[in-house]
Amino acid sequence: MEHKAEPTRHADAVKQSHRAALSITLCCPAYIPAVDYGGPIATVAALAAHLGGAGHELAIWTADFGMNRSRVPRGVRSVAGTQVRYFRRIAAYRWSPLVPGAYRAAAHNNVKIGHLFGFRDGLTVPAGSGYTRARIPYVVEPMGMFEPRIRSIAIKRLFDALIGSRYIRRAAGIIATSDLEAGEIRAALPNCRVWVRPNPVEIPQDVQPNMAIRNELGVADDELLVAYVGRVSTKKGLDTLATALGSVPRVHAVVVGPDARDGGEAQLSAAVSRNRVSGRVHRLPALWGKNKDQLVAACDAFALPSRSENFGNAVAEACALGVPTIVTDACGVASLVNEYDAGLVVRHDVDELAGALRTMRDDPILRRRLGENGPLLARSLSPETIGAQQEAIYREVLG
Repeated sequence: MEHKAEPTRHADAVKQSHRAALSITLCCPAYIPAVDYGGPIATVAALAAHLGGAGHELAIWTADFGMNRSRVPRGVRSVAGTQVRYFRRIAAYRWSPLVPGAYRAAAHNNVKIGHLFGFRDGLTVPAGSGYTRARIPYVVEPMGMFEPRIRSIAIKRLFDALIGSRYIRRAAGIIATSDLEAGEIRAALPNCRVWVRPNPVEIPQDVQPNMAIRNELGVADDELLVAYVGRVSTKKGLDTLATALGSVPRVHAVVVGPDARDGGEAQLSAAVSRNRVSGRVHRLPALWGKNKDQLVAACDAFALPSRSENFGNAVAEACALGVPTIVTDACGVASLVNEYDAGLVVRHDVDELAGALRTMRDDPILRRRLGENGPLLARSLSPETIGAQQEAIYREVLG
């Protein structure tokens, strides 16, 4: 049975604020300062800010990841007003740390509910087992990892059969960030309780576009500049974007973000070379915060050509800046882009993506309309709105 978390009205929010405070532990394999892991970090931070601000007793558990997978000091410290415990990882594979200490910590954790962000990793799975032993309910948010895809599919399925199925079965329910992700979960687990709760998006204030970027990249006034911001990973479909550019002149793409180290960088480079678009695909290192927003705001459009994406925070963040978007229907956020008429939704297909790029290039009136609708989409995902939905889920679990 699917449970759709509805936005809480102001009167309900006021009423809820007078209810008993909850004690909650959020478990995420990586957290600040490891922001190069992308959207999950921003999601946990936004939810933590709302829940802590609402008066709940909150802690975050994570592994000792720093930027570029470096280590940070282990132990407990305050990050943006929230108590964060950095566990020692004895090993790690990409996003997944091995943190056996999470089991004992969860088994002795005196909280009302645990919220586990991740699937098939060595922090949330031991924590789930510890919560089961302590009879503390927990919810799982797979963040797009529920369905095995892209890499090591046979190993993932073996893990699910031996361990993952128990981790999910013992949970009080699963949080999906889109109808797309919820559909995958329901198809595999028809009797599981599922809530749909989109990712929260911070609304940036007073962003001044970095108009110098066009000159720096050599983009003429009559050419379209399209941004992609995020990890350069095989699943992001950047090779498809480069291939589409090969048949659409007067369009440039600026690709901004860290290398995910899964072959995506080489895949993109090969597509750029094969399609002879090296002069129109501009690779920049990762930008964060205001610098990232200023670059995106200076672009004519934003593209997320992913092969799969449970949500797609970067699209909603571009919408908040008034930038029209191009997104594949394999991304959970695509349904919101359609609903708010904030961009063009296409299949993950070279010809369809090329057609969308052509349309954006040739129709400035359309671009303006889509861009003006974007902030409406972003406001529907404010941390206050989404945080209230998350609190309602916890209270439903606890009865």
